Amino acid sequence: MKFDELLKQVANEKVEAMNKERFESTLERLVEKLTAEAKANRFASAAVFENRTREILDEILAALEKEKENEGLIIPRVDFHTPAQGFPDIPLGEFGVEVKFTLSTILGEALRIAR
Repeated sequence: MKFDELLKQVANEKVEAMNKERFESTLERLVEKLTAEAKANRFASAAVFENRTREILDEILAALEKEKENEGLIIPRVDFHTPAQGFPDIPLGEFGVEVKFTLSTILGEALRIAR
């Protein structure tokens, strides 16, 4: 393959778009949406919460993918069929989300303080 052909091939390849800043921004949007839903109607169980986390995260990533489609960037998507005991719960390329659930308000206070 000639060098100029190789350059064209590389230029046409998609680039992984999830970096630290984009991942943190995605997490902030996820937390906002989950918090609003939890305030409106408490999650009944850890399984319900984890599944809703996956759904919202996938919605956020789908919107980001649509927004970035002309830039040739690869946005990771949520796998809804990961192993039950896998780590992290929701892998996203080099990043991931570990979901924790409790009905305790102490954890909620800790999360607000941590921000």
